[in-house]
Amino acid sequence: MSILKVQQLQHTNGTVGLDIHTSGTVHIPGHQVQMVYGENNQTNQNVSSSSAWTTVTTLAVSITPKFTNSLIKAELNVHCLTNASGYCGGGLRRDSTDIGYMFGYNNSSTYINFNPSVTVIDTPGTTSTITYRPIGYVSNGTGTMLWNYQGYQTGLVQKTRITLTEIAQ
Repeated sequence: MSILKVQQLQHTNGTVGLDIHTSGTVHIPGHQVQMVYGENNQTNQNVSSSSAWTTVTTLAVSITPKFTNSLIKAELNVHCLTNASGYCGGGLRRDSTDIGYMFGYNNSSTYINFNPSVTVIDTPGTTSTITYRPIGYVSNGTGTMLWNYQGYQTGLVQKTRITLTEIAQ
């Protein structure tokens, strides 16, 4: 049995093609380094009507980037129901920083579906653990937005999902 050990593969023109990080992680620019996800099924969470972005559900998904210059593709998917909410929104918060939103609008007294799907290419610039949480927004003080709306179908649980993918640079 033979073992080949290298720290870096280099093209004949001198450009670096592949690095082996000291942790054993392969670093290929543009490639996925790791992926983590989380989901939460706390149904019918009423988002505060305070015209402020607030965390929704107990979902928190953490990732520890392998490289300082990595991009983090952060994705949020959720199903909501909104009524007389004025502006309503769903988004992502990294630690204490809001990084992306999607807005809708409903000023009628009729409930409508609202599915804020948010994808953000984040540049946290760290190898320390970072945590992403879902956030919600309702502008009308009497409006309603039900996060993870359960619907009429019993047993069909709606879920908030956050997926984080580290991409090497």
